[in-house]
Amino acid sequence: MKFLINGYWKDDEVHFYDYIVTSETNPPNPDYYFFEGITEDEIKKAIKDGVKSDFEFVITSYKPY
Repeated sequence: MKFLINGYWKDDEVHFYDYIVTSETNPPNPDYYFFEGITEDEIKKAIKDGVKSDFEFVITSYKPY
């Protein structure tokens, strides 16, 4: 599945909007995606974890793409 995520970078808190991510681990056009191999459950967990997530960024919201 593909999703649009909103969030910000942890280091400088610069916000980003509508970045495309996919649950596929080897998508056919990898340059098209901000992040690969992330499931909807992982996105939900990252939103819940906030700055404590394992990513270099914080996801604040998402929607299917």
